[in-house]
Amino acid sequence: MTIREIAKLADVSPGVVSRVINQDPSLRISTTTRQRIESIIKKIGYQRKTSRYEIVILLALSQKRVSQDPYFSDLLQNILIYCRQNNLKVAKTIWLPDNVALAQLDKLHGVLVIGPFTTAAIKRMKRISNAFVLVDDNTSVPKTNQVKSNFDQITNKILDDFIIDHRNRISFVGGSIERINQSGKTWNNLIDLRLSTYYEWSKKHTLVPDIINVGLTIEDGKKAAQYLLNRKKETNYSFPNGIIALNDLIARGLIATRSDQSFTCWN
Repeated sequence: MTIREIAKLADVSPGVVSRVINQDPSLRISTTTRQRIESIIKKIGYQRKTSRYEIVILLALSQKRVSQDPYFSDLLQNILIYCRQNNLKVAKTIWLPDNVALAQLDKLHGVLVIGPFTTAAIKRMKRISNAFVLVDDNTSVPKTNQVKSNFDQITNKILDDFIIDHRNRISFVGGSIERINQSGKTWNNLIDLRLSTYYEWSKKHTLVPDIINVGLTIEDGKKAAQYLLNRKKETNYSFPNGIIALNDLIARGLIATRSDQSFTCWN
């Protein structure tokens, strides 16, 4: 009996049956409905099929970085949930900054890559994989399946909203973005899409860019806030009435310092 037939007997969608079979923790159904589905599965002796496809997830980020960054931890968690729901077996998760050089990887059936990587590294990974998808890396590599971020659109929207709200002293707080090269080592040569968008937007609106490069952690966000405060005290510099933070961690550091220092100009 197929999942579709089980769904018909249980009066639910095939997707719900699949998620029950795969024990999807995000599925929200009543206890009665779940028990009805499980009872039918047990009665007919349905055996879950083994995965037809195995994939390896390669990350250009350390385990520590992913665990600390809500964006990347949510991204990875949702990828894993999708794999469970769609009969994809994640054979291995490789954190390249912590683990192994690309040269040591054997031929793989499928690879899901979470960037950023250098162009040379992406081309090398494509050669060792029968199926290849690049996620969250806006590097343009011909004939590559990519899921790109829309950080440029989001950044432009925030900046446009700042102007509408009469905020034209806008600072950008960020840090160096590390790529992984084909040797599996970090390579600091990536200009972040949010930073380049901010810079071009500032030029378009005849505003002087105010870029503060500190790093990518909560502590770096606190350092940036303290730097802005010190600069305000030491010069005639006008304190920004709008700040773009490159990531959530920096924003948390800025907000924490705002609370400590009683900033009143930030929303």
